[in-house]
Formats: sequence, C-alpha cells, structure tokens
Amino acid sequence: MREVYEQFRKTLIRLGRPELLAAVDQEETHRGTPDTVQALLTSAGLLIEKTVERPLALRFADGSAMFRHGLVRFFLDGGRSIVKEIDEIEFFGIVERNLNELATQRGGLSFEIPMIYVQARKE
Repeated sequence: MREVYEQFRKTLIRLGRPELLAAVDQEETHRGTPDTVQALLTSAGLLIEKTVERPLALRFADGSAMFRHGLVRFFLDGGRSIVKEIDEIEFFGIVERNLNELATQRGGLSFEIPMIYVQARKE
C-alpha cells in the first residue's frame, strides 16, 4: 500500500509536520517480508516445511470505500501511531479526499498486499 503511505507523507507536509515523516518510514518498513517472517519462525525453533507467496489483490471504488474495509481499518491502526500528535480526523480526512481524487483519475484504487503462508513444525 505504498500509495497510502505516500498520501500520509504528502498530508504531513501539507499540515506543516515534516518531523513526522520518519514515523511514516518506520511504519512502512516494519512490515514483515518473507525473509523476516521465516527468520522469526526459525529463531523460535520451528522447521519450515513449505512457503507460498501470493499477493492479495484489493480494489476499491475510492478512498472512502477503502477506509471502511475491515482489513484496511486494521492496517490504519499503524497509521494512527504516526499522527498521535496531530488531529487524527483532519489527517485521515485529507488522506481520504486525496485517495478519492486519485480514484477518480484512475477509475478506482487497487493494491496488491504481499501475503505469505508458512507451514512449519517444531524440530
């Protein structure tokens, strides 16, 4: 959801809060990768037997529809930690309007969320 993070950045700049951009970077980079997930499991003593990587395609009419989706609401909890020092309603309102405008230009919003299934067992 790189475009959502980009809207977070643009909104923080618009609100005159560039010092919070590092928090967006940190939130974006903390998301697990297949390598970090597998390393976490093996460090916990599990033997990985099988992995399947497949993106989850999400498509929304606009930003308003996207913000109402359960998975996105869960995702946005991380975004809330970024804006704890500013008006959350104003921040997400601007992001939503920007995404709505982007959806109008593109005929909707679509994202691919990397997903990994890992089958593991205790050694």
